[in-house]
Amino acid sequence: ECPDTEEMISMCQYWYEEYGTVPASITYDTLTFYLDNPVTDKETAIKAAKEQCAFSSELLGMGGIDLYIAMTVNSNVWSFWWD
Repeated sequence: ECPDTEEMISMCQYWYEEYGTVPASITYDTLTFYLDNPVTDKETAIKAAKEQCAFSSELLGMGGIDLYIAMTVNSNVWSFWWD
């Protein structure tokens, strides 16, 4: 369920422009972003978390969207993985 290369590049560019994320690490099954200025308000965190869960449905297995929204607020790191 890993996005193809074009989708990954598009999301990297969009998240950089929208949130200031920068790809920090890429392995065979993970992609990690770093944010100098993390998302601090809940409305933006909800938007970002929905985008992240659409990008990697594996995130929803962590306990649902509400848990991921809470993890997105004030976090300097966004991590994704695929089985």
